[in-house]
Amino acid sequence: MTWAALGTVLEDVEATGDLDFAVILSPTGDVLAGHTRDGLRLEVIGVMSATMTASVDTLLEELRGRRPDLVVVEAGGERFAVSRAADDNLLVLAASSASSKRQLVASAQALRSKLAGTASRGKLRKHTVLPRP
Repeated sequence: MTWAALGTVLEDVEATGDLDFAVILSPTGDVLAGHTRDGLRLEVIGVMSATMTASVDTLLEELRGRRPDLVVVEAGGERFAVSRAADDNLLVLAASSASSKRQLVASAQALRSKLAGTASRGKLRKHTVLPRP
C-alpha cells in the first residue's frame, strides 16, 4: 500500500470526528499507520491492541475453533473495534462508548474494505504515521 493510498483510507477518520484513533497494526502490534488525537502513544496502542486481539482469538479458537473477523470491546467509557485487514494486519478503531456501536462497526467495515481495495498496491512499512491535518 502506498502513502497516497493509505492517506485515502484514513481520510474518513478525520471526517467523522467520532474516533479517538484508527491504527493499522502488524499481527505483532507494530504500528504500520495511524491517525490519533494528540497525545496518544501509538506504540502503547499497538502492543496492547495486539495483545487484546490475541487473547480474544485464543479464547474463541478454544471455544469455537476459529478466530473472529471483528471484535468489539467496551470498557472504561471507550469502545474498541478490531478487524482483520489485508496481509493479516489489524485495523483498530476507538471511540467513546457514548457514540454508536453500529457506527463504530460500520466505520471498521468501511475502512477494512478500503484497505482490501488498496492492498495490492504494495505493503505498508512499520511506523508510517499520518500527521493530523
